Amino acid sequence: MPEGFAAVVLRWGPSHFRSMACAVQPLSCPIRFLCIHRYAPGVPKGGTSPYELQWLGKRGKPVKTKRLIPAERAHAIARKLQGTPGVTVSAL
Repeated sequence: MPEGFAAVVLRWGPSHFRSMACAVQPLSCPIRFLCIHRYAPGVPKGGTSPYELQWLGKRGKPVKTKRLIPAERAHAIARKLQGTPGVTVSAL
């Protein structure tokens, strides 16, 4: 080895082989489904009351099938729709 250079020892341990997912705090569920239950006017909300189920997409618009959307966006849309008469919002 030339003068002035120090020997570098490379050690490959378990800490070297970490995946990128370990670098950030894991979320319990980073993606969600968002649906709304629409009740008929004058019908009280409840488990036995008939309702129409509608799935919402990333922009908060109704879609035909379930769509996975980021959890933060799903909860933001749910907060926006919260308190609408005749509607119950669920982030699944």
